Amino acid sequence: MTSAPSVSLAPNPDDNMETIMRLRSFVITVSLLALFVGPVQAQTTLNTTALASAVTSTSQRSISLDSASNITANTNQLYVGSELMVVTSVNTTTNVVQVSRTGATSTHGVDDIVIITQPGSVVGGDLSGTCTTTATFRPTINANTSRLYDCSAGYWQERSSTAYTVYRQEFNAP
Repeated sequence: MTSAPSVSLAPNPDDNMETIMRLRSFVITVSLLALFVGPVQAQTTLNTTALASAVTSTSQRSISLDSASNITANTNQLYVGSELMVVTSVNTTTNVVQVSRTGATSTHGVDDIVIITQPGSVVGGDLSGTCTTTATFRPTINANTSRLYDCSAGYWQERSSTAYTVYRQEFNAP
């Protein structure tokens, strides 16, 4: 009679070492990828609100908004129509902001869209050519020409300044 081959249930030290080496190789590979690729970033879409009442004079400094919750004095600017206004004070109870208006000022209608800028979202020149979607803000605003730009499909694309309704619906309608 032949006996059945014996099967050892004891772990094989060579198998453990191979597993450890594979795990070590994996950890090193992932670490190197993270080092060279860096963090993934996406564009930050700027908040919007709307005018709660019309701006009827080019010298008007008190602006009533639907919401002032994302606005900080001396940090944010308001972009309305093709005008940038520097926010000098904010009352979040009444949603009224005080602004400094310089350059070409204009009147604005009730419910006109207001883009609330962030530091770095306003630039001093037109944008063209290639970009990466890690470009910081969407849209980026040229303070000199009042043009809006998005980084889309790897290229800077100008946004129509008359497309505010579409902009608000597309990105962050209240």
